Amino acid sequence: MVKDEDIRSKNSLCITVINQGKTADLAFLQKMMNYLYSNNLDPGILNHPNSCPSLRFWLGPVVEKADIHEMIRWVEKAYLLTK
Repeated sequence: MVKDEDIRSKNSLCITVINQGKTADLAFLQKMMNYLYSNNLDPGILNHPNSCPSLRFWLGPVVEKADIHEMIRWVEKAYLLTK
């Protein structure tokens, strides 16, 4: 989301979700999160309510690359079932 690399976080990744050609709104993202919660996942990736609707992944030093790939797989499935 942040195009200026000078202010971009090194510890997190924020992404916007595109639904039907436009940025997904908070209601759409919440439906995606509900799918994850219903599968006993609580990723805590829904960005702050005062920010633009987006997902935020923490990528700090203790996060394994395989775990990020697995989370993305779940998010993709949630997206496909929500759209």
